[in-house]
Amino acid sequence: MYLLFHKAFGGEPDTAFLDVLLSDATRDALEGYADDNATMNGLARFLSQLAHNSSESFVAQTKSEFARYFVGPMALAACPYESPYRTNESTLFQQNTEDVRAIYRAHGLLPKGYLHVPDDHVALMCAFMARLAAETLSALRENKLTSLQNMLEEQAAFASEHLANWTPRYALQVRAERMPKLYPQLIEGFAAFTQVDAAFLERCASWAKGRAALPDVCRLQPSSSVREAFLRLDALDLVGLEDYELGRISS
Repeated sequence: MYLLFHKAFGGEPDTAFLDVLLSDATRDALEGYADDNATMNGLARFLSQLAHNSSESFVAQTKSEFARYFVGPMALAACPYESPYRTNESTLFQQNTEDVRAIYRAHGLLPKGYLHVPDDHVALMCAFMARLAAETLSALRENKLTSLQNMLEEQAAFASEHLANWTPRYALQVRAERMPKLYPQLIEGFAAFTQVDAAFLERCASWAKGRAALPDVCRLQPSSSVREAFLRLDALDLVGLEDYELGRISS
């Protein structure tokens, strides 16, 4: 899910991205993760209704809407950075931006658009959480329990302190759009996801604490359709995405 939102909020949409976004695998992931969350289930239904809609006009409309929310040149319809929601000040590169940068640095990472794009841009934070999720999954499958617990605690803290605390206000801003095609619904679903995930990660960290072994169910593999959709999504190199990716700090 974090990889999906990273691509959605960081790069200009194209037919390949929309094919993955509107696939059954994405809908199943949303429904499976949402449980009884009405907003996430609503997003799953909305994407299902758009399924197979990759006409040239629809792609053009989503490109235009993406520019309105993430690129410009006009003033953005909603601010995609954390800091202004924390301080009620419209300036970028605030103290919170540096706090997020310090967390990236602790993992040997920096935005590829360092000092050009604020570190607390929503797409960058999704990229960071996607990396942590992949590393956590590896630790789980390799039965590295101490690493698993530490990483779950770190993810829970980041989700709570740097995502779930401001994304509901972000979602309120985007719903002012008069005739939304895709992005207001995606952002609203993402805001709901951050709330669900912060609570879920906290429960996971508590569950992993002090365990001597993991049950076999933890090593179940995803279905082939989910795996295929993930690989297709991971391979996408969307226009503009590079500035919203994280790279290793050179030694």
